[in-house]
Amino acid sequence: ESGANPVRPGFNKEVEELCHENKALLISDEVVCAFRLHMGGGQAYYGYEPDLSVFGKIIGHGYPSAAAIGGKEEYMKFCAAGVGGGKRAYSGGTLAANPLTCAAAYHAIKLVEETGATEKAGKAGTRLANGLNKVFEKYELPWFSYNLGGTVHFHTSCLFGLSFDIPDQVGQLPSRKKFMEHMGAALVDQEIISVAGSRFYMCILHSDELIDQTVNKIEEICKKIE
Repeated sequence: ESGANPVRPGFNKEVEELCHENKALLISDEVVCAFRLHMGGGQAYYGYEPDLSVFGKIIGHGYPSAAAIGGKEEYMKFCAAGVGGGKRAYSGGTLAANPLTCAAAYHAIKLVEETGATEKAGKAGTRLANGLNKVFEKYELPWFSYNLGGTVHFHTSCLFGLSFDIPDQVGQLPSRKKFMEHMGAALVDQEIISVAGSRFYMCILHSDELIDQTVNKIEEICKKIE
């Protein structure tokens, strides 16, 4: 969930060490983290080295069928784009290695790097999270916001913080989920699009002016909370 449940510092490195101790592959899911947290993905941001990594459509900036698998040569040599070839893992698909998709991915990643988009989105995320926390404090609401680079989380119902090991908290799931849905609807009413009423993804087009406008609109929602 791109940081909905932040891990403690060093956790990912410990997982890497545990995998190596038990001769297990460490596969990094970079579908959300790549180029958002860091140009080197979540692995560079958190400081660990996976054996394999998977990337989603972000690498093609929305161009159809863009995705990728990468990793250390000692493991990638066992991947095959087609059937046959002995003891190799089939990792192809209908549009695997499509020239247009590969070109789109190359130029999209190149543009992100040249424009410093990741760093700029991260600064925008920090500005938004700080602005939201000031509003929540102003109206004495038990809510909070934080960001991991350009991914901004704001918790109003703390749905993702519930523990399924505690019966009393499990019983709170329906009401908290409903409140989060109401928050999402309230944001839409203010012309703000979020992910599940609890998350924003920032980009280089989010100027200080747009961010401040967003904070002001969310403040209008906070004024109505009883």
